[in-house]
Amino acid sequence: MDLLTHRRLPLSRVDTFSDKAEAQVGLELKKKYILDRVDWYTQRLVSATGNVQADNAIVQSIEALKGYLETASDDEGINASLEIAHGNLKQTGFKSALLRPLIPVSANDYLHEWYCFSCCGPNSDSEPNTSAESYLMWKTYVPSGKGVSFTFNSLELLRAIEDPAYDASLGDTGPEPHIYFGKVDYSGQEACDIEDAVFSKRAYYKDENEVRYAKRSPGGGYEPVIYCDLSLSLPLLIQEITFSPFMSRWEVDTYIEVIETIWHKHFDDVASIPQILASQVERA
Repeated sequence: MDLLTHRRLPLSRVDTFSDKAEAQVGLELKKKYILDRVDWYTQRLVSATGNVQADNAIVQSIEALKGYLETASDDEGINASLEIAHGNLKQTGFKSALLRPLIPVSANDYLHEWYCFSCCGPNSDSEPNTSAESYLMWKTYVPSGKGVSFTFNSLELLRAIEDPAYDASLGDTGPEPHIYFGKVDYSGQEACDIEDAVFSKRAYYKDENEVRYAKRSPGGGYEPVIYCDLSLSLPLLIQEITFSPFMSRWEVDTYIEVIETIWHKHFDDVASIPQILASQVERA
């Protein structure tokens, strides 16, 4: 609905996924990322409180945290350091609601709260018999069994995100932040940086053969979904619409009616409705 009515691509925050160990990242990289995050927030909080005593408490707690993290030798050490920092700030009267954005609770929060993904299955023009569909992708990303998939040209969609045609009537104000796009690496190797980690999954997910659009959530925000505005040419980007294999005939007919109504209302003068397909995935 967001794609068709608002020209927005929804990206879901990593910690809303069922797999809580999306990326394999080494200890030093976790430390660096946590400290970068802490520094980002500290600079903004210290300049915004207007309270010298509160500012001093924040700075002292952060400096102590940096010392604890330097000596941490594993995830448990990082978690203990973060717990101490939370305790120190609470004793100074620091509001609990601000603690989680300022300092992550665990070593694995470095990625989960800061990146949002849109996950896709690839289909190659050079291999006409291949399909972006897979049973695993439908079960993972449409757990209710009721949903549709859109087929895009990946690079055209990326260009539509990076260089959208703005419509002042919709309140568009400026370009979206950078979007990362690429295939997921299932080798199980440890990522060298955070951007690599965004595209790393464990080997037993390799049947997904997944590609991703990823965006860093602004300020580590806590909205479960963030959106990227798309080009006004969105309808031209949609090549096919496919319905979940787990929907009844009645449900499919209802969804088709809804999509056709939206299309005729918004896009009739731009493009004809794309081909609507039944899923080729067989029910288990």
